[in-house]
Amino acid sequence: ADGVVYDSLTHEHNGEGGILDMQEAELDRMAGKDWGKREACKMAAWIKPKIAHKKFIARLLRCKLPLICCLRGEEKTHMIKEDGKNKVVTDRFSSPIFDQRFIFEMLVNFETIEKDGKGGFVIPRKITHPNVAPLLPRPDQQITVAHGAALMAWCNGTTRAKAPAAVIA
Repeated sequence: ADGVVYDSLTHEHNGEGGILDMQEAELDRMAGKDWGKREACKMAAWIKPKIAHKKFIARLLRCKLPLICCLRGEEKTHMIKEDGKNKVVTDRFSSPIFDQRFIFEMLVNFETIEKDGKGGFVIPRKITHPNVAPLLPRPDQQITVAHGAALMAWCNGTTRAKAPAAVIA
């Protein structure tokens, strides 16, 4: 393989058997149905799942191939007053459903959004290396396979950072 796409890494966090399930199982093992004891053991029940998660992340970071990790996003909502009535508004942006510290490890972190009913537009949240910025789509462009290929080539050290020819025109 020339690269790896991990879709969706969020399942390691909140999918079946993910760290949230692991913590709940550990809490059941430690306290059973005793709700007072469960409250006392809640933090301690995170020890084993967090160790497993840290091992998983360390293994990802040792990957010798370019790695794209896709995370599901959770939209945030809030209340506003409009014409004297409360209205629920959904933010345009979302937060990744995963360990928040994971983003620190990434070379690039961006969010995909819709524009005029079309998906695949990106908003960079973090770009660790300045040579990567030209490889990402401009604000008016959708992300394409050519962008992914350019990022992969940069990661493999086979090319200098330049925008994909397919999207320059």
